[in-house]
Amino acid sequence: MKRISQVTTFAVCCLLLIALAGVASAQSMDMMDDMDKMDKMGEMDMMMPAPDTCAMLPAGVTVMTDTPGVHCQAVSGGGIGPFWLANAGAIAAVDVWGMMYLDAEVCFHDSGSITFMDASMSPRMQMDVDYAMGDDGQTCAHIDRAGTVILMPSMMMMDDMDMMDDMDDMDDMDDMDMMDMMDDDMDDMDMMDDMDAMDDMDDMDAMDDMDKMEVDPARMMMDSMSSMVPLEGCEITTRYNLNLRAEPGGVKIGLVHGDATKTAIARTPNWFKVEHDGVEGWISAHYIHGEGDCG
Repeated sequence: MKRISQVTTFAVCCLLLIALAGVASAQSMDMMDDMDKMDKMGEMDMMMPAPDTCAMLPAGVTVMTDTPGVHCQAVSGGGIGPFWLANAGAIAAVDVWGMMYLDAEVCFHDSGSITFMDASMSPRMQMDVDYAMGDDGQTCAHIDRAGTVILMPSMMMMDDMDMMDDMDDMDDMDDMDMMDMMDDDMDDMDMMDDMDAMDDMDDMDAMDDMDKMEVDPARMMMDSMSSMVPLEGCEITTRYNLNLRAEPGGVKIGLVHGDATKTAIARTPNWFKVEHDGVEGWISAHYIHGEGDCG
């Protein structure tokens, strides 16, 4: 009887061990299921789209795009880029980035002109983009790459001739005096220079491309010499024939032909100082391509 009791006790212990092992196995499988669920939830979270930052821009700017993963952020002041852009009267700006190649339309709820700082270059370079002003007062541009879209003051029909000189002359005299001056002595103003320049295609390519005559008034500003910043390692190439001036926005002292490369000695918000034919002078900063540390 004693032996039978021992055998029975041993059998019961074995059964208990088997039962406990089954419970542990079940719990282990439940834990594995829970971990699988957590992994799947994590994968789903990663697959969810990022918040639509372009829909959270402040009133006054709208960005529309079908490209996934595009983000937007309004910027101002130093966030716009070169200091001279902000100083030239930038009204609003927005950073757009995401995919290497994107397609977006940026609309500012105000009239003006649009310029673009291309983020595919380092440092970012200013480039012109096509834009349109609608009847509703909006100004819109299309972009195909990441960068900063900037709304500038409205543009006027003028080029890098002496239109600003003419306007200064008109400020210094009344309208009748100005008309008499134009009728009696065309040499007393730069109107003949302008006409000669338009007749001579070697001196200026303006007639080849009328878009060159659309210029922001800020681009002809007579910058103060106190805003001058010395430069080192800056090479600029002229996009068109440009007047060489004695000071920023000052008197013409020469002509630098298009596609000419010069070393920039200094700059102000709207002008670069260069040496041309042994003479130091200033050319517009808005019609050049820059390489190196150009401010």
